[in-house]
Amino acid sequence: MLVGNQITVDTRVRKTAVSVARLGLDVTLLGTAPDNVRTVDMMAGVTVIRIPMQWRHRDEGRIEPAVPPQPDVEAVLPWRETVPIALDYLEAFVDEVVALDPDVIHAHDVHMIPVAAAAVEACRERGRTAVRWVYDAHEFIAGLSLYGTRDATERAGWLDLEREIAPLADAIITVSPVLEDELRERYGEVPTSVVTLNAPWQSEGTTEVDGGVRSACGLDDAVPLLVYSGVVTPARGVETIIDALPAMNDVHVAVVSTTFASRVTTSLGERAAALEVGDRVHLLPPVEPDRVISYLRSADIGLIPLKRFPSHDVALTNKLFEYIHAGLPVVVSDCPAQQQFVREHDIGAVHLSEDATDAALAVGEVLRRLVYYRERIRTLRDEERFSWQGAEAKLRDLYEDVLGMPLEQPSRVTYPQLTLHRVSVPMEN
Repeated sequence: MLVGNQITVDTRVRKTAVSVARLGLDVTLLGTAPDNVRTVDMMAGVTVIRIPMQWRHRDEGRIEPAVPPQPDVEAVLPWRETVPIALDYLEAFVDEVVALDPDVIHAHDVHMIPVAAAAVEACRERGRTAVRWVYDAHEFIAGLSLYGTRDATERAGWLDLEREIAPLADAIITVSPVLEDELRERYGEVPTSVVTLNAPWQSEGTTEVDGGVRSACGLDDAVPLLVYSGVVTPARGVETIIDALPAMNDVHVAVVSTTFASRVTTSLGERAAALEVGDRVHLLPPVEPDRVISYLRSADIGLIPLKRFPSHDVALTNKLFEYIHAGLPVVVSDCPAQQQFVREHDIGAVHLSEDATDAALAVGEVLRRLVYYRERIRTLRDEERFSWQGAEAKLRDLYEDVLGMPLEQPSRVTYPQLTLHRVSVPMEN
């Protein structure tokens, strides 16, 4: 199993690796090494190897097109020139993968699919003709949001890479029914596709957290508390909620973020101060993955104020299901997939994206009907299809199809701990 990050906060990747191991398979998860130091760890039966990276191609830069593509145009730009970082992944990972002598290569996100395809080709050249590979598509590449250093040229490069390589996969896994439809239309030649919702384990969050997010904010139970949990970027729309606060008397907002110390997160506090609501905005550091749900439970409403990008329009985010399992009604922007889900299951309210006035109205609606929405949430979170157990069942079906053999039925256990435990002394690259 492959991913182009350090596996530190990527709970979907961790859960997927552990679930595949629970099917009775020998799983090795390869990621990138922090501090350029190779490490080997164990995680609930999964061997985790993090590989040093040189980033030579990335640092040499990319070739800019003569006419940059417009953000809404699916331009075809050679990926080896426009996203050269993909070549760094190829150089670092392929030999490592081949040395593992795999039966299946599971590539998370678009960054790893060139590695998977190249490793399969190398294995087959050595006589391993039965090796298969799976593309776990986390995002809608053609509609990636543009912010920071990611521009239309980079997006076009990743799309060119996906168009070339994704059709070679033996199966595609993705994160929402809408995105599955998009990928089927683009890459219909891939024989198998499944959706694994990025939901928590049903028993996740049993770790008790004293007071949780409400206590961290220093608030008593009577104070209305909204929470946003996750990465903060300009595309996530969190500033819309800050802008709505002047119209929401006595309402507080907690932002629990893995980007807690970043400029984009701290700017939310500055924005709140300028609006004279700084005392009602609480910027908080993240908690461990197995504590997230218990930590959030003491809030009243979970927020997902995404801005409109095609990738957001097809997304059902991890935080949506974390909020559900924490028992929180939600207020979300009108990105179609999440809007449809919230309205179909009647678990909160929808507001126009980037519209602070409409967001305040949506929050007010949910606060007035908290008892009703909490009951709706309670019903939904008890359904296995909205938990990672449901995703695990889908993974079992897919792996049986790809391998052509029956696999073990995972036992009904409590939430597996996804903590990494060091098993070797780190080696300098």
